Amino acid sequence: MVQQSTYPDVRQRMIDDMRVRNYSPRTIGRYIECLDALHRYFGRCPSQLTTEDIRRFQIHLAVELERSFECLNQTVCSLRFLYRVTLPRVVDVQRIAYARRRRKLPVVLNVDEVRALLDRAEQRNEYAVLATFYGTGVRLSELRFLRRCDVDVERGSIRVHGKGGRDRLVPLPIHLRNVLREHQRESVESTWLFPGQRRERPLDSQTIQKLVGRVAKRAGIEKHVTPRVLRHTFATHLLEAGADLPRIQYVLGHTGIVSTTVYLHLATHFLERLPHPLDRLVATNEACEMEVAGAGTAREMEITRARATTRGRIRWKVASEAREERDESA
Repeated sequence: MVQQSTYPDVRQRMIDDMRVRNYSPRTIGRYIECLDALHRYFGRCPSQLTTEDIRRFQIHLAVELERSFECLNQTVCSLRFLYRVTLPRVVDVQRIAYARRRRKLPVVLNVDEVRALLDRAEQRNEYAVLATFYGTGVRLSELRFLRRCDVDVERGSIRVHGKGGRDRLVPLPIHLRNVLREHQRESVESTWLFPGQRRERPLDSQTIQKLVGRVAKRAGIEKHVTPRVLRHTFATHLLEAGADLPRIQYVLGHTGIVSTTVYLHLATHFLERLPHPLDRLVATNEACEMEVAGAGTAREMEITRARATTRGRIRWKVASEAREERDESA
């Protein structure tokens, strides 16, 4: 019966399967885009494809189209859902391989760059958006769907509707409480904290991204600044200020601690305390040079220079021990 299904039937069945499992509309849209691409490539219903066909499609995306890591793995998630739930036992799901993640550290702004970014926000709405990103570390999708009722200025917290339908309470800095209080007082009446041109709808994602990029360009920041960069910056600065990883994990809405550990590679506070051997060597040489400058006779200057290098110190120690032995034997 599955083999006789038409593509529209399979497509609608997959949508229904995701809705039953309470997948977000955005995830459903992305998965269906991958399904449509699969159908366009083969021109046949996915129920008629084999494991080798799926392999050829993955090679097409990775080699011919050179899709990004995120795109490749999103396609894998879509195909695995299709052949595990909607069309079970048609394709060997275990052979649909994930792409290898590239170890690339995120971009992070320093404190001066964040200050310049906030200072160059010319409109109240621009400042409120930027301050919310940096003050709470929310994702772009989470900021879009913040509602007025989610902000509790008195308790100093904001309810964030995270991925997978998981809500969390994020503390509000004192400055951000004042900013959001003023923003709510002066903005148009709407359900959303950041409404779009049509007040019944939230601010568009592209509009927010352009807002962040526009202010960053105005501030003269050469880095490519996005909402995700502000989220990484918030977490990194939080870690450098002494916050522990489990608390950062909760505030960011990570389901596992592994995702949060990336900020250990970005924080510099513990690296600054590393004893650098090069600095110690240079400092020792400089101290010895000062001794040379204060030495009186030529013999004293020669001795001090000899002790200025590592090899010289070793030779000096050996020579000193030899002299002591000769003195004792005499």
